Amino acid sequence: RQSKSNAVIAACTLGGLALLVIVCTLI
Repeated sequence: RQSKSNAVIAACTLGGLALLVIVCTLI
């Protein structure tokens, strides 16, 4: 439901931020 979708969106956002941080660190 909406709560689940919001959790998924939050997880994807955090995952994206984590990937950006890792990529920036490698660069």
